[in-house]
Amino acid sequence: MKWWSSYKHPDNLHFIIRKDSTAGFYMYMYQNPALFEKDMTNPHGCPSHQDDWLQDDLEGAQRCALRIFGVPMDSWGLIE
Repeated sequence: MKWWSSYKHPDNLHFIIRKDSTAGFYMYMYQNPALFEKDMTNPHGCPSHQDDWLQDDLEGAQRCALRIFGVPMDSWGLIE
């Protein structure tokens, strides 16, 4: 499963959270909008991200994005 943030970051950053069946929840950060769009539709993960942060659960990944980048908790929507 994947979630994306609709937040319009002032530095034009984009964010995806993906559930990994063995590790937890990865919060991915993208500087390139084209790579973000590509990974939004990639059923095999998020190979194009610039940086990632592993968290234990979805809320932890969302809090990580809020703490580091100011991404609002209510900006996340389910992709798949």
